[in-house]
Amino acid sequence: MAIWVSYTQSGYEGGGQSLATNTRLILSRDGNTSSPASVKWRIEGTGLNPADAEDFGGTFPSGTLEFAPFQSATLDIPIRDDDIIEPNEEFTIIFYDPIGDTLADYLTNGAIKMTIANDDALASIKSYNGDSPEGDSGKKFIYFYIELSTSTGKPVSVDWALTGTGANPVDAADFGGTLPSGTVTLVGWETSRMFMVEVSGDTTVEPDETYTITLSNPNGVALGTTTATGTIRNDDTTLSIAALDATKAEGSSGSTAYTFEVTRAGNIEGNSTASYAVTGTGANPADAADFGGTLPSDTVSFAPGETRKVITINVSGDSTLEGNETFAVTLTNLRYAPIATATATGTIVNDDIEPTRRLAITSGGTSREVEMQAYSGPVSWLQNMHIGADVSEAMHGTDLADFINTLGGDDAIDGGKGDDVLDGGLGSNFLTGGSGVDTFFVDGRGNGVTWSTVTDLEKGEWVTCWGWKEGTSKLTWAEMSGADGYKGATAHIDLDANGSIDMSMTISSKYSAAVLATPGQVGDASYLAFTLA
Repeated sequence: MAIWVSYTQSGYEGGGQSLATNTRLILSRDGNTSSPASVKWRIEGTGLNPADAEDFGGTFPSGTLEFAPFQSATLDIPIRDDDIIEPNEEFTIIFYDPIGDTLADYLTNGAIKMTIANDDALASIKSYNGDSPEGDSGKKFIYFYIELSTSTGKPVSVDWALTGTGANPVDAADFGGTLPSGTVTLVGWETSRMFMVEVSGDTTVEPDETYTITLSNPNGVALGTTTATGTIRNDDTTLSIAALDATKAEGSSGSTAYTFEVTRAGNIEGNSTASYAVTGTGANPADAADFGGTLPSDTVSFAPGETRKVITINVSGDSTLEGNETFAVTLTNLRYAPIATATATGTIVNDDIEPTRRLAITSGGTSREVEMQAYSGPVSWLQNMHIGADVSEAMHGTDLADFINTLGGDDAIDGGKGDDVLDGGLGSNFLTGGSGVDTFFVDGRGNGVTWSTVTDLEKGEWVTCWGWKEGTSKLTWAEMSGADGYKGATAHIDLDANGSIDMSMTISSKYSAAVLATPGQVGDASYLAFTLA
């Protein structure tokens, strides 16, 4: 007779922390088994990676195995589950002190060696598209997956939770109001399973935002790589408009370009388009007439990579006296980008002059109008004044009493209406007083020889020639001399009595009268004044 092992089943430890009977031996007897028998047993860790008491719940198990007559006996060894990644572990079941039977020879010499097969797997998280744009609206999904280092043949699970991290962390608003979390379960022989996170799209321009997903609470597995990071890439774009060169005079004719700059910020990889329209604004709004009859509108478009566009608004010139007018350029109907600054303002600066102060000037082939200043000198009746430049100019005054001094150059002045004072200054001048009682000045103190003409001297008006030196200068007269159409009595003056004429002045008048010449002096400056008798 002998007790021997007829069946063995090596165990695996499983996951979790419960005890499981998953190593089994069946012992049989041969020979006469009509009487009961028993044998004691105990367990010891053996081999290169011996099992320890923790593998069996904290204490190496032992006991007595009982045989009923004619029956075999089953020995179940309880193995504690754990989630520790470790090598296979060995232990030996030692049988001893048989009663009612004997042990087979091989059981006498150390008994049976068994193995606890490690069945634990590492669960790690990996990103599939965790670095992703958020989108402009609705939901966008980002994907991660849980990967096991080996299959377990049984269900396992792990929890996950997302938190904001980094310099620009995500917050709950990026996920619909709550930072997401969940549980991933793998069943059967699965070694990976994907899960998704919903990201809420928006049109807010913001920095790229970062987050971390962290694994916790493993069930049936151990944790390997516990974190994965991701970035919600800002894909939003904004447009802004600002005045570039949009406060200027409108001009008297044609059109003047007012410019505005539209800039794009944020994600500039795609296309962006917006409409714009001009409207009058403020206390003195511009209207359609200021833009040629229609308030302008159009679209502005950005191709990928473009960040700047210039809008040109053409303002029609006029000569209507009016106040400064304002208008707004407003971006609307945006596609693929929100508007950060929607409106910019332009100002049409009035450059039209009141007729009572409007002086027309032609110089170098170019004509313009300037606004005369209010007169501030000692002559009580004068109302406007203008001092010219040392170039040849033609000027036409207003209907008021004007003081016009053209300084240097060969000039022509028409005083228009009013009692004007016209001073040709140095150079040869052509002076017309127009209606009113006018006073004329010419100046011979320059370096060249000059010839000036007063076209309409009337009684009561005076022409003053500066540079006369009483007792030295010589005056001679010539009848019907001067320019064609304006011939008259011409005074030739030799200022320094050297025999050469320094200045000539033709008096062209509709009156037939003698011309009186009267010398005089103001301070250090002397003159010879002419008037009709």
